[in-house]
Amino acid sequence: MYQTIREICGGLVELYETKDPFELCDCLDVKIIETNLSNNIFGFFQRIKEDYEIIYLNNNISNEKTKEYVCLHELGHVIVHPELSLCFLEDTFYIKNRFEKEADIFAAEFMIPEHLEYWEIEGKTFEQIGAYLEVPEKLVRLRFEKKLLHMQCVDLEG
Repeated sequence: MYQTIREICGGLVELYETKDPFELCDCLDVKIIETNLSNNIFGFFQRIKEDYEIIYLNNNISNEKTKEYVCLHELGHVIVHPELSLCFLEDTFYIKNRFEKEADIFAAEFMIPEHLEYWEIEGKTFEQIGAYLEVPEKLVRLRFEKKLLHMQCVDLEG
């Protein structure tokens, strides 16, 4: 599924020539409504009919990178999960299922460059790289864990 999501993201960037989540929503005719939501709900999307989706963002989100992340996460659901309409809850008591992980992979594809300069990440933890890029650590893990495991396997073989 990771490769499929990567291909979807690449196709969207190529077609619409932007990685900006708000511009993408505009191009895809996905409405964005900022509204007052409960503190533990950053956003959710609603599919009213097959071709009419709305992303609701908590208007209490003051950090622009967080707002981009939530928008991309919800847009990931809209694109990758056309059969769903879910809330994105940032609470450790909720089980993160496959759909949430896939929406995060979608967001990571847009928010984290595939090729970072070595000096930017050398000796740094996922948490430190996330802080440097102003993205959640879990996105860094999703973006690079598979690649790092592959690199370690290659090193072990060589």
